[in-house]
Amino acid sequence: MKYGWEKDGFGSFDGFEEDNAPYESRKVWDLSAFEREQVIQAYGSQPESEQGPRCPRPVQEVRTLTAWEESVFDGQALVSPQYSIQILYKIRGEIDRNDLHKAVNKLLEENEELRIHFLPLGWNEKLHKLVFQKMSLDIHYRNMENIADDSIDRFLKKLMLEDQEKGFDMAKEPL
Repeated sequence: MKYGWEKDGFGSFDGFEEDNAPYESRKVWDLSAFEREQVIQAYGSQPESEQGPRCPRPVQEVRTLTAWEESVFDGQALVSPQYSIQILYKIRGEIDRNDLHKAVNKLLEENEELRIHFLPLGWNEKLHKLVFQKMSLDIHYRNMENIADDSIDRFLKKLMLEDQEKGFDMAKEPL
């Protein structure tokens, strides 16, 4: 078991006393059998040790929430639209999809904050933060060459509203 200190929700500092550490960090194989089963149900098989077999969606670390994160989630259930941030890029002309995918994957690889899911664990279903070793992101492309210029903004607004209404599953979707 490892303890850490988070600075502004990004990065961690080691070396603090256990009673001063705001979060606890464990590997999947250090969880209780019940908690391990919950992780496996949500994300598929996980290695049982550092040398365990490879799996498709390996969880690197399971952390308790920091006090700040608990205050964000406490009673909120993240249903407020303020927690859903959508990004839309309008690109005219050609785009090299392969280069874009490489850039996004590099961003995910270098920023663990973008590889986090949240999952309730244990009998009390206390929310935990799961950091994945790797993660990929689906990028959706739409060709709008055949849509009139004055209709594009309406079409995009409709797509974004549909996405917001769908909701966000913090156990299954990347931040």
